[in-house]
Amino acid sequence: MNREVRNELRARLRQKFPRSRGQLLPALHFLQHEYGHLPDWAMEVVGWHLGIPSSEVYGAATSYTELRISPPAKHIVRVCTGLSCWVNGGRQLMEETHAALTNNITNGNVTLEETPCAYMCGVAPVVEVDGAWRGRVTPEAFTSIVHEVSR
Repeated sequence: MNREVRNELRARLRQKFPRSRGQLLPALHFLQHEYGHLPDWAMEVVGWHLGIPSSEVYGAATSYTELRISPPAKHIVRVCTGLSCWVNGGRQLMEETHAALTNNITNGNVTLEETPCAYMCGVAPVVEVDGAWRGRVTPEAFTSIVHEVSR
């Protein structure tokens, strides 16, 4: 990224976040909100601002499922793989998701993610499609969801 964009980000980080190690996650969430993902150059700027090595910033970014280091596709499908969802059909949904979305993932239409727990155990298994959660999803319903987003 060019110097002007980096300097603009530095100025915004100085305004929003004190130079403290404890500001790493809030700063990463800010980046994701601004860019839709965490670009490498922006993580370097955050590391510089907070005085944290880039490797540590990258480690934090890859440790949290809600943060993404790659640009998302047109549609985002998240399958809960928490215990309740897993035993109530989440495992099968995840397997079918991989099979059904293989073509769409490779052409950039769909980003497939799993979340360790959506905290919606009462309506397990759950799937999030473009920010909207759907509960008690059956394999048949999931197939129609996949067709819906892959258009």
